[in-house]
Amino acid sequence: TIDPATYLFPIGTTTVTWIVTDGSGNTSDCTQSVTVTDDEDPTISCPVAVTGNTSDDGTGNCTTTVTLGTPTTGDNCSVSGLIAQVSGVTIDPATYLFPIGTTTVTWTVTDGSGNTSYCDQSVTVTDDEDPDFTEPEEILICRDLDCSFNADTLITGYVTDETDNCTPSAQLNATFVDDETGVADCSVAGYIERTWILTDASGNSTEKIQIIWVEPTVSLTADSDTICDNTATNILVESTNTTTNGIRYTWTVNDYPDVVEPKIVIAGKQVDCNGL
Repeated sequence: TIDPATYLFPIGTTTVTWIVTDGSGNTSDCTQSVTVTDDEDPTISCPVAVTGNTSDDGTGNCTTTVTLGTPTTGDNCSVSGLIAQVSGVTIDPATYLFPIGTTTVTWTVTDGSGNTSYCDQSVTVTDDEDPDFTEPEEILICRDLDCSFNADTLITGYVTDETDNCTPSAQLNATFVDDETGVADCSVAGYIERTWILTDASGNSTEKIQIIWVEPTVSLTADSDTICDNTATNILVESTNTTTNGIRYTWTVNDYPDVVEPKIVIAGKQVDCNGL
C-alpha cells in the first residue's frame, strides 16, 4: 500500500493496483499504469585545455600524443557512456596523434535513458623540433688587386640536405650572416665566418658555420708593360700569403695583328686559388 500523493515512481512503467472494499468486505480492483521518463540531461565538465610538443613522443614527426585527463560526469539516474571525438570521429584519447596547432576534442556523456551532454576541450601542439641541413664546405677565394673579393653563394656554395619534421624542404628558409672582421686587412690572409641559419615554418632554426678563406692582395711589378717581338719582361709577384691554400695568377697578354704570337714562360711553381 502506498500513499499516491507522495510515492516516488522510478523511471519506466509501474503498475498501480487500486482496490475498493464495501461495508460487507466485498472488494473489486483495477490496475493503472504509471510511466516515468528520464528527461534530464547528464552533466559534464571538461578537463582544462592542454598543450604538447611534437617531441613529446619522440622526434622526427609532426604529431604527438597528449594526456587529456577525464571529464567529470553525473546524472540524476545513471551514466552509461563517455566518448571523445575530433571532427565528429570517435578517438582513443590515449593513442590519438594530435597535429600541430589547436584541435578541439568534444567529450559526450550519455545517460541510461539516452540523454546526452557535451563539452569541448582544446589541445594545442607546438612544433619544437629544429630543422637540419649540411652547410657548404670550407672554401678559398681570392682578392682582386683593388682588395675586393666575391663571396657570392654561387662561388662559395649553398646549404644542402635540408630536412624538418613538419615543414617541407622547399619551404625551409635559409639565410646567412657574414662576420668579415677577419678580412679587414687586405695585405694578410683572413677568413669570413658565415653563419647559415635554416628556419622552419614554426620559427625553429638551426645554425651552422662555414669558413671562407680570403687570400691577401698580391703585388705585381713588371720591368715593362710592353713586350715586342723577341723581347721579354720580368714580372715580380709578391704576397704575404702564409696559408697552404695556394694562389693562382691569371696572366693576360694583348695580341696584335701581324705580331708573332706571344708566349708566357713562368718560372717557379704555379698553384691554385679558387675564385680568381
